[in-house]
Amino acid sequence: YLGFEKYNRVLVTRYPIPLLMAGHTSCRAETDVCLINPYGLLNSFSNIFLVVQADKPKRRGGRLIDAQLMARAIAACQINYNTRRSQGLPEMDVMVIPGVTMVGTSPTFFKIPVTKELCDAVARGNYPFHKTVVKRCSLSHAHAAFGLSNPEFRKFAIPYYLRLRDFVDEFADVVLSP
Repeated sequence: YLGFEKYNRVLVTRYPIPLLMAGHTSCRAETDVCLINPYGLLNSFSNIFLVVQADKPKRRGGRLIDAQLMARAIAACQINYNTRRSQGLPEMDVMVIPGVTMVGTSPTFFKIPVTKELCDAVARGNYPFHKTVVKRCSLSHAHAAFGLSNPEFRKFAIPYYLRLRDFVDEFADVVLSP
């Protein structure tokens, strides 16, 4: 237990996030795991604080997993922006969405800055004017190939998960505050 779930958030699997893309409202970006505000499920206004995407064995070796994570981060931001708007909270220019990709049991951590401009551009089917620069942290370790199933790599990786948890805590506080 690393403490990601707290009073105002719960981990869920296979959560279909609505994604407005090129004017189409029927798109969905289904996460493998995400951290959401459970109270939002009751009133249809939710917040998403973390997205996790696992690589599927038949697709290993490509960069598709990173692109999938970015799409889910954009969908999460669209939801967060809409939730803030519906609750009368001020708009934010950018939300830095925490993300993780898992190839087997080896994690890569991301900070994905999703601007209002990027969300709106995806919704309209346009390119955004400004470039998005994503921060990525891949773990290098002698036992990294074995992933979290290896005790040595697990000891090495746990501090990174704890830093991610702290970042998620900060992000949740920002998203939920006026």
